[in-house]
Amino acid sequence: MKLRLDLLEHLKADDIRKAAESAVDRYKPEPIFSKTGTGSLSSASTEERARELKHSMELTRKLEAACAAKWEKIRQQTLSLGEVLDILREYHRKAPFFFFNGNTFASIGRELALVLFSDLPPVRKQACASAIAHYIAGVLDRDSMIQIVDSLCEAAAYQPGDRVQSFRGSTRGRIVRLLEDGRVVWQPDGAGSELIALPECLMRLDGSANSE
Repeated sequence: MKLRLDLLEHLKADDIRKAAESAVDRYKPEPIFSKTGTGSLSSASTEERARELKHSMELTRKLEAACAAKWEKIRQQTLSLGEVLDILREYHRKAPFFFFNGNTFASIGRELALVLFSDLPPVRKQACASAIAHYIAGVLDRDSMIQIVDSLCEAAAYQPGDRVQSFRGSTRGRIVRLLEDGRVVWQPDGAGSELIALPECLMRLDGSANSE
């Protein structure tokens, strides 16, 4: 079991003092310490490693207890989705458990997203859940996550008759129908053929929703 180095930010001054005192006997100054200002730290013994591990576990238990108490208070409150995701991200960074900290809170956010965005097509729903999980894990920033979720929800809101354009704006047309897999069939202006595209590859023209 590796020592929880992520707990360093939760150390108090007294914890640091005790750790320094416990390791002072391992420090060996050089013969000319007064001139060089350097020394060496001998390897910890098996007993000392065991004490370090015990101390790390004690810190984890304290953190877990503090997080649990705060969690109980929070879960009684009515929060927005953004607030909930921010809290999950905060707990992910605190890593209050001995194991599986990386998956726990991201999984909660992912499952929450699958329920809240259940009306989206499967591909869009999974993409929303993935973006939210990546935000909680610290891979995405908040603005990027919001932009992705908003675009996916907007893409799912297309209706037949909506005026759209290609992402670069070079081609304009009209939505003909929606496919079950989330893709859309659209017809460019002046063309007799129909094209199939992912909704996020199209942009709605302002004020064009259900224009027919």
